[in-house]
Amino acid sequence: MIPQFKYCRPNTLDDLKNYLMEFQDNSRIIAGGTDIIPGFIQESKRFTSITHLIDINAIDDLRKIRLDDGFISIGSTATFSDITKNEIALKHFPLLVKASQTVGSLQIRNRATVVGNFVNNAPCADSIPPLLVYNASIKIISPVNEKIIPLNDFLLKPYETQMQKNECVVEIRIPILEKNFIGDF
Repeated sequence: MIPQFKYCRPNTLDDLKNYLMEFQDNSRIIAGGTDIIPGFIQESKRFTSITHLIDINAIDDLRKIRLDDGFISIGSTATFSDITKNEIALKHFPLLVKASQTVGSLQIRNRATVVGNFVNNAPCADSIPPLLVYNASIKIISPVNEKIIPLNDFLLKPYETQMQKNECVVEIRIPILEKNFIGDF
C-alpha cells in the first residue's frame, strides 16, 4: 500500500536545500521514482518512514549532460535514455551507454535515472560497474555544504550508501579517459 505523504517540487537548488533542511528526517528525493513506488507497495523498510517526497525534476540544471574541464558532468535527473542518446557519452563512455541500453524496458529507461540507480544500490544496478570502471565521482549537496566523493567510497553494501537523510546527489563526474581504453558490457 502506498502511504500518505506530502509532495514537494523545488525549482532551484536553494529551494531543494531548504526542503532538505525542513524535512530531513523523513523525506526522500524522487526523480524517476522507479524504485520508490514499488518500495511503497512492497512496504520496504527503506520507505516506510517517508512523510515527504521531494521531486527534483523541475530543477533544469539537474537534467544536463555536459563537458566540464576534463570530465563529463551528468545531472541527477538525467535518465538512462538521455545517456544513450548523448553525443558526449557515446564518444567517451561506451560502457556506460551500453549498460544504459540494457536497463529494463524502454519505458523504464525513459523514466529511471542513473543517479537513482546507484543511490538505491541494488545488487542488479547496471550503472554501477561502468561508473566504477570510469572512476566516477559524485557531487552531493546538503543544506549546509557540498562535497565531491568517489562513487567507490559512496557505495557501502547492497541497498546501503553513505547518503545522509539531508543530502542529495546532484551530479556524476567522470574524467575523460585516454583514447586507447577498450571494454564491453
